[in-house]
Amino acid sequence: MKKIAAILLLSTAIACNQAADTDLVRLTKDKDSLTSLKDDINSKLQDIEEKLAKLDTTRKLSLVTTLPATKDTFNHFVSVLGEVKTDQNILLYPELSGLIRSIEVSVGQNVQKGQVLARLDSEVLQNSINEIKVQTELAKTVYDKRAKLWEQKIGSEIEFLQSKSNYEGLISRLASLESQQAMSVVRAPFSGTIDEISAKVGEMAMPQIPLMRILSLDKVYLEADIPESYLSTLKKGTAVEVEFAQIGVKRSSSISQVSNFIKAENRTFRIRIDMSASKDVLKPNLMANIHIVDYTNPAAISIPNHVIQQSPDGRSFVYIFETSAAASEGIVNKKYVEIGYSFDGRTEVTMGLEGNELIIDKGARSVTDKQKVQHSI
Repeated sequence: MKKIAAILLLSTAIACNQAADTDLVRLTKDKDSLTSLKDDINSKLQDIEEKLAKLDTTRKLSLVTTLPATKDTFNHFVSVLGEVKTDQNILLYPELSGLIRSIEVSVGQNVQKGQVLARLDSEVLQNSINEIKVQTELAKTVYDKRAKLWEQKIGSEIEFLQSKSNYEGLISRLASLESQQAMSVVRAPFSGTIDEISAKVGEMAMPQIPLMRILSLDKVYLEADIPESYLSTLKKGTAVEVEFAQIGVKRSSSISQVSNFIKAENRTFRIRIDMSASKDVLKPNLMANIHIVDYTNPAAISIPNHVIQQSPDGRSFVYIFETSAAASEGIVNKKYVEIGYSFDGRTEVTMGLEGNELIIDKGARSVTDKQKVQHSI
């Protein structure tokens, strides 16, 4: 009985598979038949349209507009965000603690390198310096006398060496105190502009608290992080277009430096773009849209994106207007094209156009191949 049941199950499965195969074949044949019929109908409709256009002089033709396909330079850009930087933008800290006695500048003031910006109270240091100077003068007198006596072999050598050591030690200590006193005067490390002052006269200055900010825009630049996939494309000297949307400014420049280091955390490398020529309108930390040329074709045929259509099989095509006997009338010609890069609403055509065609623009979505149309002026 078990063998009979197994045979019955096997027979049923085979019958089901055969039925499924039969349905697949039938449906495939139906699809092919309908597709063939559709193509035949479209072809006959096209023939009828052409004959009607010739016989019916009162019939209105579809209106289309055109645009020329011409050869010109086509650039493709990669767009990234950048930030305005300057190496001369620092907070100034005092080198030692002390009461702020005076602030010699104001916000917005231009200063020169070495100019005094602020002074700290150094009265204690000055008193110590005066005291050491007196001791130094005495030590020098003793040393000079010991030296003369020692030249005459009078006195002991140890007394001479002690006086010399004492004198030289006081000179060194005096120099140290004078250096400390110099730290009580805050000077500009470079020529620039005082951007902000956070300290006030009478406050206690400390090395960990900033006094003011000084900056210079003489050497301003942009920094941006670029994905490592562009490492072989971007070089020093690569052209860029920079747009500062916040202030409505656009500039052309080039990459001045490409980093040799790739960040492991985000797989990017850094580029620098010199913007010194635009220093008067830029501010540190201002954001910019950087458009970097990564592809150039000096004799490319490029057309607007919207005139390119897709066929059911995925191929790209455009409709060409070919003039007939009447200057304002013409025939639609379907042209399959191969496309390259796209940027800013235009696409590069690498194959399929010569560069002297009239591309149908408005009305392109409502016409068919070989249709007679009228050109709208």
